[in-house]
Amino acid sequence: MAHSQSLVKSDSGWQWPRPAACPPKLVAIVSALDQTREYIDRIVAGLAEEDLWWRPEASMNAMGNLLLHLTGTEHQWIGNKVGETPLKRDREYEFAAKGGHSVADLLSRLGEERQKTRTLLAALK
Repeated sequence: MAHSQSLVKSDSGWQWPRPAACPPKLVAIVSALDQTREYIDRIVAGLAEEDLWWRPEASMNAMGNLLLHLTGTEHQWIGNKVGETPLKRDREYEFAAKGGHSVADLLSRLGEERQKTRTLLAALK
């Protein structure tokens, strides 16, 4: 069962409109992930690519690395572990990358993974 709806603001906060069969705990997980995504969007909105890949120190990660890592982690723990989809992740690259992806590209990748998460979790009973 695919789920393409986004968060809805209610008196109790942001909520993911859940499919009838989706357990409330899973709805809470996706809602938390989506709320985090809203924070991420606000933080990186309008960043130039050089700012996205800026590292405060050589041993630290840039925001671009963290976006790659978030996408890879969501795929590993939900897509692969819950959905049993093949693991396609290069964790070493997530932290070694020094550019080559725009804000739009990284947010699109995270969005695609989130849609897979919604679909997988909505199908659980």
